[in-house]
Amino acid sequence: MSGLKAGGAPHQELDPSKGDRLKFAMGSENGPLFKVVIRFKDDFNVPDKVKRDAALRPSASWQEEPDGCVLFYDTVAGLGEISRWVRQFGASAQVLEPPELCNKIKEGARRKLARYEREEGGPKQWMKQNGHS
Repeated sequence: MSGLKAGGAPHQELDPSKGDRLKFAMGSENGPLFKVVIRFKDDFNVPDKVKRDAALRPSASWQEEPDGCVLFYDTVAGLGEISRWVRQFGASAQVLEPPELCNKIKEGARRKLARYEREEGGPKQWMKQNGHS
């Protein structure tokens, strides 16, 4: 990579007037805006992590429920990044809105389960067959 320099004018294809949408990006994704509501169970340190992550996002907020669960609210651009973020919490996370995100998480869980079910003998057998016993 040559010809890079710090500072200067923005690249000619970048439109600074669209920079406001970046506050809704969870990463580099820039899709349609979705309002999300996710319920996190009081497992391990999940509520603490959700609160820390929410503090990093200007559009996010959270509400603690009497049972220790946390409701996470945000507006995001696209569903790819938020779905990857939600998956890290496993069964501790339950997507309440939007239905598109809920379906994306459920479909991913179905694919994962199907993979485990179709692998004859399961992961232990695979490890043994591939010299990882």
